[in-house]
Amino acid sequence: CLLHAWLLFIGDRWAEASRRIHLAGQRLATLPTDHPEYSQFRGRWAAIQGAMAAHRQDAATAIAWMETALENLPSEDIHWRQVAMIGLGLAQLAEGQAQSAITTFHGAALVCEQNQDLYLAFAAWSHQAEACWAQGCLHEVAECLHRLELLAERDEGGWLALPAYAAIWQSTLAYERNELAQAEQLITTALPQIWPGGQPRVVLMAYLTLARLAQAQGHAAVVNDYLAKAEQVIVRFNLVAERIVFLAAAARLLLAQGQLMEAYWKLEQEGIGPESPVDFHHEMALLSLVRLYLAEGRAEEATTILGRLLPPAELTGRQGSLLEISLLQALAAAQRGHYDRALVYLQRSLTLAEPERYVRIFRNEGRPLSQLLRQITPQTPYVSHLLAEMAEPSGTLNDLLTSREQEILTLVAHGASNQVIADELIIGLGTVKGHLNHILSKLDAHNRTEAVARGRELGLL
Repeated sequence: CLLHAWLLFIGDRWAEASRRIHLAGQRLATLPTDHPEYSQFRGRWAAIQGAMAAHRQDAATAIAWMETALENLPSEDIHWRQVAMIGLGLAQLAEGQAQSAITTFHGAALVCEQNQDLYLAFAAWSHQAEACWAQGCLHEVAECLHRLELLAERDEGGWLALPAYAAIWQSTLAYERNELAQAEQLITTALPQIWPGGQPRVVLMAYLTLARLAQAQGHAAVVNDYLAKAEQVIVRFNLVAERIVFLAAAARLLLAQGQLMEAYWKLEQEGIGPESPVDFHHEMALLSLVRLYLAEGRAEEATTILGRLLPPAELTGRQGSLLEISLLQALAAAQRGHYDRALVYLQRSLTLAEPERYVRIFRNEGRPLSQLLRQITPQTPYVSHLLAEMAEPSGTLNDLLTSREQEILTLVAHGASNQVIADELIIGLGTVKGHLNHILSKLDAHNRTEAVARGRELGLL
């Protein structure tokens, strides 16, 4: 009965699995507690309950069930203890307890390796890398990825495709370090080896990384193709928990292209707004919303959301979250004219980022951030490196402006006011302001006059 429930669950037949596990619970209730197999039966039952709670995005309940499973499963029930340990780590990570998740995954990985369970060991190290990323520890991510490479070498015959999965993880780290050519080579070689037929979550991560790479390289037309493929994976495999991650990433990529209304629509699909919960599950989406607000000059509203996000990130010690929140607080403060405060926030972000060699998270913010970075004194080698990276051209001339931004720049060149542009293109005034901010950033211009002059220099007008 339990095995049947588990097979139904991992086969994505969740309603049937729920009925079967309920039946198993009824049978467990009739079993005497001194029965020789009671603890094992209860432990496995609790592990499946925990997995189902995690699928419902009820992380707190999942943690409780997995802890119950580990309390009851006998030491010789190795496989199920490994499953419960990984499940506990996943629930802790979903709850935002990144450091606890790292500890749990690390223990699970060592146990799995000791018992020669290559597949679960690979899963445990992969999830530990994910938790380290949330914790903002990129050097620990790199260490986990090294362990993945060592395991992949033991994948005799390659039937698990572990080298390909390891390469996709490596590509995400290469992207953040702004090693774009390496990231692209890794991912384009690996993805055909696991898709179709591979792990949907990893395939989703691959498509989102490809979309980010395309945006970083100035290939805006390709971004939407990769986002469409990512969404197909979400729908086909009903990846409920990953849907909000996809929408948040898509909103940010659309914002980078100046498509503000489309970006807002992505977030609205998940009901994301300024009053959304500030738990870890919603954090990435709320940070995308903050960026949208900043693009429209709504710094005060952005500051309010960041103020709500900060305490839970500090409480759980998620340095990756604190790094990004502090960075956006700096941009919001600068937009409000509070430059001294902005530099304090920026210094906090840099302090967290420098040991881990973050690059892309800063470079993606463009000209507003580079202006702040230039005000940091003294200029450390790390800040100088970031400024050098941000000074590089971000794409080809043809991809410099989106079609909408090109329309707006043309209207600006003809002397149109923001309101006239909004009326002409049938868009909101805030959207016009957001597009203009992107145009100024892309053309490295301080005002509309400079933007027009720069546009003429580049042959855009």
